[in-house]
Amino acid sequence: MCRVALYATVGDHKGLEELVESFVEASLNDFVLHSYRRGRRSHNHGWGFAYVQGLLGDLSFMHFKTSLPLPYAREVLAIPKRCDWFSLILHSRLTSSEPIDVLSSHPFHVSIPGRLSLWLAHNGAVDKARLAEGLSMKELVDSYADSYFLAYWLARNLEGPSADHLERAVANLIKLSVAETSLNFVALILDEKKKEVLCAALNYVCGKGLDLYDYYKLYRVLVGDKALVVASSTIALYMERLYGYEIDPLDNGELLLASPRKGEIAITSKRLL
Repeated sequence: MCRVALYATVGDHKGLEELVESFVEASLNDFVLHSYRRGRRSHNHGWGFAYVQGLLGDLSFMHFKTSLPLPYAREVLAIPKRCDWFSLILHSRLTSSEPIDVLSSHPFHVSIPGRLSLWLAHNGAVDKARLAEGLSMKELVDSYADSYFLAYWLARNLEGPSADHLERAVANLIKLSVAETSLNFVALILDEKKKEVLCAALNYVCGKGLDLYDYYKLYRVLVGDKALVVASSTIALYMERLYGYEIDPLDNGELLLASPRKGEIAITSKRLL
């Protein structure tokens, strides 16, 4: 069980400060999770982020994760404000069965040399034994969390770093029926040749996850036409209640994509169910 968020902009980072503050609040005090009487409020089993930004025709990126609790996020997550475009994913973790260590913390990074890099943060549970077997990684199944194998599966099954390729890969992943509760993820996919990034958020809840749908579901936060925010329910609700942003839940099976470029951001929605 986790909190995740995606942010992409070509403007003045509108909504970013409020997103980070809401991410911290939701991770420390998750009133949606508590409403299900799960006996927990805090996602304190590690956290992390990854960002990619474009500036003057080149890229910079950062990937950070830890198994330590969240409260010092504001100090670590120092966002460069000068850029042509910027993309970010955030994750805080609460686990019931997987190890609490940095190897199991999100986001996970997978590189396919010469083609793409992928950073992924996931909320939900998948059948990691099946994914690991399909990836010929059975010997690692006890060493990493399920989301590790999800990230590798997506990266290896992408024909290329484009929206169409990602849509096909995610549709095929859903057909595999490996999700036990949710495939909800946020991801950054870097085209290493073009030096462009594709940002993605999937809302897909199934099985036992449907009993906690209000916890798992993702929302789009409306912050203007130059930025995209997608966040877990509690994060979005904090942005609504604390800062007055309008929020809109994604449909089950909805894949939201954003391609930030200098001066413009293209946002599209795909329905996979």
